[in-house]
Amino acid sequence: MLLLLFASLLSMVVTQKIPCTEYYEDENVLECQFNNTNVTFKYKKNEYANIYCQTIDFAIPANFTLNIANDMNLDSLGITSCHTNILRSVNRLTSATSFTTIVLKGVIGPLLGEDVKNLGDVENLFFRDMGTLTGTHVPTEAINALPSLKSLRMTDGFFQLAPNAFNGAISLEYLELSGHIQNIPAMAFAGLTNLTNLNIWGNDFEYIVPGAFIGLENLTSLTLSTNLNLASLEAGVFDGVPKLRNIKIMNNGLTILPNGVFGGLKDLESITILMNQDFLSFGTHALSNVTSLQHVKILSAGLQSLPEELFKDSSNIQTISINGESITELPKKIFRSQVNLKRLDLSNNQIEGIDSDLFSSLKEIEYINLAGNYITHLPRDLFSGQGNLKEVIFDNNKIVSIDFNAFQGVPIEQLSLVSNELTFDYDDETMSPFENLPQLINLNLKDNKICNFFDDWRFILRKLETLDLSNNNLTQAPAPMSFLHNATIDLRSNHISKVWLPTYTPPPANRWRYKPQFLLDDNPLTCDCEIYGLWQRLNGKIVDDEPEYVINETKCSFPEHLQEFYVKNIPSKLLVCDIPCNVSSECDSCVAISSSNEIALECNQMPKVLPNPDSENYTFYFTKQPTLTVKLNEQPDTLQGYNVHTLNLSNCQLESIDFSPTESLKVLDLSNNFITNVPIEFLEGDISLYLGNNPITCDCWHVNDIIMLKRYQNLMDYDKIVCSNDVYLNELDVTVLCNSLYAAITGALVFMSMLLIMTVLFLLLYKYWYEVKVILHDRFGDKIVTRSDMKKKYHLFISFAHQNYIYIKLLVDRLETEFKQKICLHFRDWEPGESIPQQIINTVNNSCKTVIFLTNEFLDSDWANLEFRTAYELTLKDHRNRVIIILLDEDLVHDPRLSKELRAYLTTHTYLVWDEPNFWRKLSKVLPRTEYSITFLIALRKLGCCFFPFMASVTNDVEEVRVQSSLNVHLNENNELVNEPRNCADV
Repeated sequence: MLLLLFASLLSMVVTQKIPCTEYYEDENVLECQFNNTNVTFKYKKNEYANIYCQTIDFAIPANFTLNIANDMNLDSLGITSCHTNILRSVNRLTSATSFTTIVLKGVIGPLLGEDVKNLGDVENLFFRDMGTLTGTHVPTEAINALPSLKSLRMTDGFFQLAPNAFNGAISLEYLELSGHIQNIPAMAFAGLTNLTNLNIWGNDFEYIVPGAFIGLENLTSLTLSTNLNLASLEAGVFDGVPKLRNIKIMNNGLTILPNGVFGGLKDLESITILMNQDFLSFGTHALSNVTSLQHVKILSAGLQSLPEELFKDSSNIQTISINGESITELPKKIFRSQVNLKRLDLSNNQIEGIDSDLFSSLKEIEYINLAGNYITHLPRDLFSGQGNLKEVIFDNNKIVSIDFNAFQGVPIEQLSLVSNELTFDYDDETMSPFENLPQLINLNLKDNKICNFFDDWRFILRKLETLDLSNNNLTQAPAPMSFLHNATIDLRSNHISKVWLPTYTPPPANRWRYKPQFLLDDNPLTCDCEIYGLWQRLNGKIVDDEPEYVINETKCSFPEHLQEFYVKNIPSKLLVCDIPCNVSSECDSCVAISSSNEIALECNQMPKVLPNPDSENYTFYFTKQPTLTVKLNEQPDTLQGYNVHTLNLSNCQLESIDFSPTESLKVLDLSNNFITNVPIEFLEGDISLYLGNNPITCDCWHVNDIIMLKRYQNLMDYDKIVCSNDVYLNELDVTVLCNSLYAAITGALVFMSMLLIMTVLFLLLYKYWYEVKVILHDRFGDKIVTRSDMKKKYHLFISFAHQNYIYIKLLVDRLETEFKQKICLHFRDWEPGESIPQQIINTVNNSCKTVIFLTNEFLDSDWANLEFRTAYELTLKDHRNRVIIILLDEDLVHDPRLSKELRAYLTTHTYLVWDEPNFWRKLSKVLPRTEYSITFLIALRKLGCCFFPFMASVTNDVEEVRVQSSLNVHLNENNELVNEPRNCADV
């Protein structure tokens, strides 16, 4: 189509010799030159056409056409900076029979009837930028030549109105005038009998004479806007508009609206006064006796006061909105006629006080808004008799007190008192001023100074769904089971440090009928034993009918050493309370641990007197009688007379047990000592026993004790007990311990022959010691450093979740100082700017091994899981174990969040548990080595220990010879075999 159009235009241009340029943007554009005048045509076929001239009178050739409308009606025609006589050619030029809308911008004239008579059924005519239009009056002749005209807009001009200026435009329904008009004479709009909407704005007149609107007998809407010189409206100014329903007076310079200005408007329904440029005042009866008036809206009009008789006898008003004014006082009887008023909005004024009878006549009122004022007190019976009142707003005032009968007998459902000075600091009252609002659904008391929680909120306001007490001064949460309704209680951003809940026990079905929700974020919570009940609820210990507690990102505020923990994620064993125990100075601490229901003491030695768990002093901390746990630094002489349930003697360097069990003792921890004999007396007492990391003697002399130990059901760390010969108890075969006769005969026969062999062996070793050392190291010693490991930058890369840093710090400190490991930590050693996935790959490849610190938080971390997968893939690639896994909690091996790779690895490989006995000894065995030693003693053991068991007891007096894995082996000045140091090696 465009090609055909271009061909036709090109043919036309050649015939007429008119230079034109055509191109297409979002519309068709044709630039032509007529008589040295540039004219631009922009159009879309069958939609619109716009013509842009250079304001020079010129003639378009008779046979120059664009065929835009195809002999049909065109919706829109725009003429810019052209002479008005171009309108005589537009039908032919565009091939349009008529135009619906014509926009004339900056045209020069005059505009005559001859110019527009052939434009067809024009409905909308818009004059813009009329400063260049010849003449200073309305183009009445042209307007009258458009019998179908319904809308006329004349803006940005300098024209004046004369009487009967629009006489003849009987079809006009909408008229807009903005032309710096300086006067509106009487009868200016006579003849506009069908006009319904008149908008007069942006003019210069100072007043409107009475009779100016005569003839507008069907006008329903009038707007007077941005007429900055308009200072007043006289009584009778609206005579002649009997059907007027809506008046908008906006952004004028009014100083007064006198009495009677709206008199005679029997159909007037709405008055809107906005953004007045001066201080406005009303006549004492300015809005009185307007019986049809329903809506009054006044905003930023400069009001400083309201007459008491302002609305007198205008009894059908339904909404009054007076906002953003400087009103400081409301007359007592200003609303006495408003028996049908439904909505009253007096927000954002400067009202300081309200009389108790102010709203007494408002029997139909449903909504009252007094937000943003300076009110300090709500008096008695303020809302008495308002039987339909549903919503009341007093936000952002200075309310300090509310009379207990202020809301007597009203069915309010929504009440908001946000950002006031309320404290409700009563000495004897258990009820608030809202106890008389049984229909209340939402009560918003946010941003006040309330310190107490009142009984009516829990027991009386049974329909309450939302109670917002956020950002107040509450120091404790209400009792959880005291609510008789399912409300959401917002307690965020208060000063609550304690939330005491009973320790979780599954309640019987339907014990609590109601399920309120407590929002507790952003409170300075103290993480001690008193918060244990809340901790249980946050971690799933809750039944369907119990209240819900919501804490998302709140951390502990106290004590200081727990401030990095989120309340929900803190280990329960850290939730302790210091309690008075009245024990001797030998004890460093005495705490209540709610999670284990115990009183725990740490003492250097057993005190003379221990606290009594039956005492009432401890009932606050426990829901049932607690047990007594004592941690000592040395064993007691006796336990007789002490009601000790758990005795912890771990890490006391004990070699034997010198006291006897008692009936009260149920748990004994002897782990991490030097005990060699099985404590049979405690096994017979059926005590839960910890014996891990003790050098228990497992030989024929103690076989019966070992058998009893293996069969003991209450051995709590059975799989962690290691005999003195480094054999785990759970792997020990006791049947081989006492083959003593066979061993004696065999030993006697073999001894002499082996003595001779050993003599020869020692001589050979002495002569060929250097060669033997290398052979033994390669055959029996630790693995040689690989070439790739020699170049690695780090021994260990530690992968962990940042929430577990408290454990990682302990791990790293000991690895770097005691085990001389070079550690890579992502927050310390990664280079800034590089992507995290690439950082992970580089770090794993540049480390001999990767330590995975497996915790709940690790499983929730995408980056931590990526670090494991990267190390796991390198293990598969190198066929060497490059992963060390440390579990914070052994139960994690069954966690459903484990990836399939991590689950498979834990199933097929051993792992370490953080708090298990011998943890550091086990860890040291799998750490990368910086050098390897082989001694003369080790050489003998490697060759002969299988044949000569006595060699295991050979002393370490033989000189140690150090051999490093490399091809560059040489002797140092001490005649020791050494090599260049390497970064690390596999173990």
